[in-house]
Amino acid sequence: ATDTLFSLPYYLYAGESKIPSKEEVERQLSLYVNNELFFCLRGFYEFYNQGIQVKTGEANTTAKINENNVFFDVNLPIYIKKGDVSKNLEKFSASVPSRLNTIFNAADSFIRQQQAIPKSVCLSCIINLVKENDLRVEISFVRTGEMLFKIIDEKVGVKETSYEFSFINKYDFKDER
Repeated sequence: ATDTLFSLPYYLYAGESKIPSKEEVERQLSLYVNNELFFCLRGFYEFYNQGIQVKTGEANTTAKINENNVFFDVNLPIYIKKGDVSKNLEKFSASVPSRLNTIFNAADSFIRQQQAIPKSVCLSCIINLVKENDLRVEISFVRTGEMLFKIIDEKVGVKETSYEFSFINKYDFKDER
């Protein structure tokens, strides 16, 4: 489930885990690259300015979350021609430094711990997990029974760059009498 106010997913919803699998996160990363790649390449605008013809097919990306990086394997058919010279390209790959695996595992552990006590917020659970993994957490109230969690990695390898992993937990604080 996604919160329409913030466009963020619920990871815990009234005691039930909604956290996606790591494979689903990888699939979503792959879809994101497929959808944004042409925009990122600026439609090959710079090539056209140099008199180079470029024709492309659709991107098909596979993302893999590893311990210290996210690896992208991209199949993007590209035909390039300038004058009498032409070339076909298709396979590309990139490794992006990231501790997404660590962050995801911390979030997953936190949600499993919260499932055991769904009527209260286990602040020590999330604080201990981020401390153990050299991360930071910000917690905000969204509305009654809902809390926003931002797990922040400030050690992604690029100076003054941080990575935020955000989700909402919905709690059922009603007293059972």
